[in-house]
Amino acid sequence: MLAVRVIAWVCFGAAALSLWLAVAHELAAFVSTAFAAAVSGVLLLAVDLALVRLTEIRDALRPAPLRAESPTEPAVGAPAESAASLAELERKLAAKRG
Repeated sequence: MLAVRVIAWVCFGAAALSLWLAVAHELAAFVSTAFAAAVSGVLLLAVDLALVRLTEIRDALRPAPLRAESPTEPAVGAPAESAASLAELERKLAAKRG
């Protein structure tokens, strides 16, 4: 995203340089180049803004990572006991049924 922003500002610089050439040296062809570079800079800034917003949305939707306080303690947000195997769960269910 930083690269898009840098390229946008380079476009604005090229627009300013082209406009200076058009005015100072009476080269009318550079007016259209200045206009095109300025429009490109605006569009690139809009793309950068869209990328920033989409990244914020993605980060907001992603769950927070689990982090452990120390290597011996379970991770914060993790279940208290370890997951049992399927066979063990089936045995417990069968025992409850009778």
